[in-house]
Amino acid sequence: MSKKGITDAITSLKKCRNNYSLNIPKEKNLAKQVAYNLYDSVPVIWGVENSTSAVALRWKQQINENTKALAFSNFFPELNHNEIVGFEAPDEVVKRINILMLHSKYDIQQIKTRMTRTKDILTGRVKSIIDINPQGETLLGEIFSLISLGDHISVYLAYLYGNDPSQINYIRYLKNIKER
Repeated sequence: MSKKGITDAITSLKKCRNNYSLNIPKEKNLAKQVAYNLYDSVPVIWGVENSTSAVALRWKQQINENTKALAFSNFFPELNHNEIVGFEAPDEVVKRINILMLHSKYDIQQIKTRMTRTKDILTGRVKSIIDINPQGETLLGEIFSLISLGDHISVYLAYLYGNDPSQINYIRYLKNIKER
């Protein structure tokens, strides 16, 4: 990690703190806007191999744990090898899905084209497709800004569902099971 990357990550996180805090109204708060859009749907978060794939997995995990909701993740180009075919499922299933595409200015053109073509296939089939563009000048800054955004979204979505993000009842239950 370079000093520039670390400085950019800190700057990006400060901007996120200011932009996504509780006192910022929904009209100016991307985290709240996305949470409201995801309400009563199944989020599918797509990242890109070698840039945002780990962030997509983190978003899925944070929504699962904080929100107590199903969410799924995958990454380009892998998802175009099999997952894309699953969207041929019946309309009543596919219409409940919200896709979040995590972008990076560091993604190669071939992947950007693939993302656009995938979006073309699914527009009108799924509830919505939300393009998420990070803050930051470096890949590290982008990653940290996306992590912060996803964490905020998961907490706001938890409150929309009336759930306490700090409760992990199923995890506690499973941890307390004694091996026989």
